[in-house]
Amino acid sequence: MRLRFIIFSTVLLTFLIDRISKIFVCNITMPEKNFIFDLGIISITRVYNTGAAFGILQGMTSFLLIFSLLVIIFLIIYMLKNHEKLNTLQTLAIAMILGGTAGNFFDRLFYGYVVDFIKLNFIDFPVFNMADLFINIGVILIFTALFSAKQTK
Repeated sequence: MRLRFIIFSTVLLTFLIDRISKIFVCNITMPEKNFIFDLGIISITRVYNTGAAFGILQGMTSFLLIFSLLVIIFLIIYMLKNHEKLNTLQTLAIAMILGGTAGNFFDRLFYGYVVDFIKLNFIDFPVFNMADLFINIGVILIFTALFSAKQTK
């Protein structure tokens, strides 16, 4: 029961943080199209991304929708089949990836693009969003869990 709560709350929280941040950037703080808010090491700048990470697959929204849906389905099935084998860190990681993928899927499904808005000023890196951040944190946590599992064997 505790594991189900972790999964559900993490997916929901991740999805809601992503949605609320995108709504805030698009509708409340930045009605102008090319507004940039410089915070020093990061800037908030709205970008409409019709592709995937690092600008690849631009304009391939249908493919990315199907791919995202398959990832979501795979992760749900994986968690259902393996929930007893997963520890809390692995569960949290997969739930973050699931919530982030669902956030970007939502954008592509309803708008035809993903709203990106976080720009790192100290490195040449593509603009990204909270969903992307959660997906990457989830991947890092999975590698951390795998590495720590190998250390204990």
